[in-house]
Amino acid sequence: MAKNPLLTKAQMKVRYPNRWLLVTDYKLDRSTCLRSGRVVASSRDRGEIHRVLKKQAGKLCIHFTGSLPLPFSFPSWTPEPTQALQAHHPLSQRHH
Repeated sequence: MAKNPLLTKAQMKVRYPNRWLLVTDYKLDRSTCLRSGRVVASSRDRGEIHRVLKKQAGKLCIHFTGSLPLPFSFPSWTPEPTQALQAHHPLSQRHH
């Protein structure tokens, strides 16, 4: 089975507009913003991405390609203001 292509954040935004993405094999910049990765799942429903996440193993992150209204929070996680604007959260551990 072929892997999904490696995409930059800009390519993800074009290919998956206004969607929540579950991303693997990702690279972050120094401020922990997504640079590139492989999209495992995409949905307009954030809850769907969290359901898929529970079934996946490995190092994953969630990324939204659209604009979020502020204030915005992730379940079981309180973002720093700059991270909330980026709508990106590398998942170092799972919350069940």
